[in-house]
Amino acid sequence: MLSPANLNELISARGQLAGRHDAAWQQWPSGKGPPFGAELGAVAEGLASIAAAIEAIPDAPAIEKARSWMWFGDAWLDLARYGHRPFDRELEAYERARPHLKIAGDEILLAKFRANRLGMVVANPRIDLQTLEEAIREVDESLPVLNRLGPESMATVTTRRRLAEEQRKLMRTVAERHASAKAALQPILALLDRKALRRGEGEASHSMIARLAELPDLPTSVGDGLAQARIVRELLGQLTDAAGTGRDPSLRSTQVFQLASELWQRLRDQTLRPDTPDGARQAMDKTMKLLTEVRTDLDEAGRDDARTLEIESTRLRPIAARSRELLGRGRLTSIAPLWHYGRMSGDANAVYLTGRRQSKLVVSLCAERRLQLLPVDVGEEAGDANFEAIRQSAVVIADLTDKEELAATCYRIGLALALGRPLVVLAEARSAVPFDIDLVPIELSGGARDRGPISQAIDRALLLPQRHGMPEDRGALARRLRRAFPDPDRDKSFLLAEFEREQDQPDRARAVLEELIGTSGLVAHPTWPLPEENEERRLFHVMPFTKWWSTLVRTRARRACLACRIHYRRHDDVPEARIIQSLWVEICRASHVLVDLTGMNPNVLLELGLVHAIGKRCLLVGRVGTRKRLFPELRRTTVEEYRLLGGRMENAIANFIQRSPGTGRALALS
Repeated sequence: MLSPANLNELISARGQLAGRHDAAWQQWPSGKGPPFGAELGAVAEGLASIAAAIEAIPDAPAIEKARSWMWFGDAWLDLARYGHRPFDRELEAYERARPHLKIAGDEILLAKFRANRLGMVVANPRIDLQTLEEAIREVDESLPVLNRLGPESMATVTTRRRLAEEQRKLMRTVAERHASAKAALQPILALLDRKALRRGEGEASHSMIARLAELPDLPTSVGDGLAQARIVRELLGQLTDAAGTGRDPSLRSTQVFQLASELWQRLRDQTLRPDTPDGARQAMDKTMKLLTEVRTDLDEAGRDDARTLEIESTRLRPIAARSRELLGRGRLTSIAPLWHYGRMSGDANAVYLTGRRQSKLVVSLCAERRLQLLPVDVGEEAGDANFEAIRQSAVVIADLTDKEELAATCYRIGLALALGRPLVVLAEARSAVPFDIDLVPIELSGGARDRGPISQAIDRALLLPQRHGMPEDRGALARRLRRAFPDPDRDKSFLLAEFEREQDQPDRARAVLEELIGTSGLVAHPTWPLPEENEERRLFHVMPFTKWWSTLVRTRARRACLACRIHYRRHDDVPEARIIQSLWVEICRASHVLVDLTGMNPNVLLELGLVHAIGKRCLLVGRVGTRKRLFPELRRTTVEEYRLLGGRMENAIANFIQRSPGTGRALALS
């Protein structure tokens, strides 16, 4: 048995090692590098030996035994946090201290023990959910004691508690998504069982199934869960590919099956993202289940084109429209279009064609697919009618080969982009598209060879999102709504609060937004997200850049803005690689938009479509003779004509700015 003198010597040696621990941090404050690891490693091993020696003394005070194990655990944690040792012995040391703390009955040391242990648990990337929740519960029990230790200690505990809560939420989400991903594999496996695969493919699928069976039902940690989710995602892709093999690629059922599988995979990719809200993930899981049922029926349809078309038109296209809305949920907003519109939802089987040169071919392809081709209106109400037709359509086909309709077609492309409608752009082979748009046009060579590319483009536009992976700011719309309604009445206040609560639930968020804006706006999912808002008064000038008169007109417009104390911008003032998206940003941030229609430039008209769709304050100008060239949508709008000499344009700009003061808020509400 060791004597009390031996105990005192051990406690003294423990204190010296604790001093070395502190000195190591002073000498190497980054905690990195071999010297720090070597010194602190020696300290940790010394503390472990002392803790074991004091543990062996029967009459040693329980508080000293607890303190010795805790000091060793603290040293080992510092080693593990900076990669000098693995995470393992720090929690073991604290568990050895636990029974001694119970005997000692020191509530302050017990509170410190629990706070430090929570820090260990949060720092350990391999910790399991049960241990994390136990550590959170223990700290919560000791909060009254920890609060007495002073504000600095309490601030540290609060930070650890917040990090632990975030980690707990993440671990629960990972566990749920892991289970969901495994469950999603089962229908695909059932589909494989029904297929008569060749022997080699059958063996490949069996090996995938065996690999799936090796994964545990619940991951043991966040790291394990994310790694297993990647494995499941890989298996999903392999099994989806296997489910589509052995089929005749010329069959309509095969082609549609592959597109449905690609859509399913895009939804699955989104559900596996850690930043996808639970409400959106659950909605996507339901949609994926419907897609799996559709794929099963398409697989069974085989050569029956009539059944395939029935499945496609009545089930798959509505699911695809729903999927686009879910995948574009971050772009949900309100716009206030210039044109009147109805309250009916869109038609998943409707197509709008602008430009008539390829109309015979497009009409034929739409008839084959049981698609309704919406008419282009050229009458007195053309603006309202064509806007509503584009809003109702599932896809907009823009024929740029029709030069007579080019101006109107570019304008309607702008409307479609602002409404988030998928586009199929047709252009002549080896010809330059008159604007920079982030879609590759279908180049036509003429004759029967054009049928295949147009057919494939229509199918993909109907069933697949054209853009994905855009950044999402989940709170952006709620902030914009608060600014749009600075002094809400009781009902509006309730709806604003309800939207903030439900913004992660796609269907509920949309319903609340529709109720909130009423008849003053239209709920939409534009092609691009709205930019951050700008309170500055700013006029954005839309005009051709390269004409001989462009510089003179720009100078006069800028001078008029200076006199009205409003900032002037033209798009060539903004260096940006993504031209069409940066145009969108400038238009959304502008308080006023000046559009020069001289020459009916295609770029200008596309931008005017964006402006009219979202409802920005807009002044249309043009050199003398412009009114004669207006297409049906613009014939009833006011266009101020000007001459290069004289002050008519400056006066029109000044009157426009004074008549419609405002700020550059991106959210349009009339």
